[in-house]
Amino acid sequence: MKKTMKKVMRNNEGFTLVELIIVVAIIALLIAMIAPNLTSFLGTASDTTRQANAKTAYTSANAWLTQMRVDGVSCPDYSSTPLSISVDAGALKLSDTTLATAQADGLKAMFNVGEFKSDTVVKIYAKNYVVSKVEWVDGTAGTGTYPKTTD
Repeated sequence: MKKTMKKVMRNNEGFTLVELIIVVAIIALLIAMIAPNLTSFLGTASDTTRQANAKTAYTSANAWLTQMRVDGVSCPDYSSTPLSISVDAGALKLSDTTLATAQADGLKAMFNVGEFKSDTVVKIYAKNYVVSKVEWVDGTAGTGTYPKTTD
């Protein structure tokens, strides 16, 4: 019985250290090749998200201004100083404190506070019930603008 056990143990082969090192090196090489592309894709995804958020904000702001026109409420001039929307303590905050509560609440209802990060600011440029541009600014991460401007 002991002789049989020794024979089995001698014939039991595993991976050598060299084989394991080669496999680890190949995996490290593959990761090194993939990592730069992954970070590039993540950056592109963030830019696309900001652009999409800016387009949605543009549509929402236009809907809000149309409702103001229908209600007979005058449209403030936000062409040079934009109306800014940010989040403060989990609630949306508007830069224009002169808006009536109904108009402010109507605009806030157009936006999902969950889309805002702590440093997100939406800037709406509008005049005569028409939105000319919306900027979605995520702190230092970048800005999405709709409609896109070409420089």
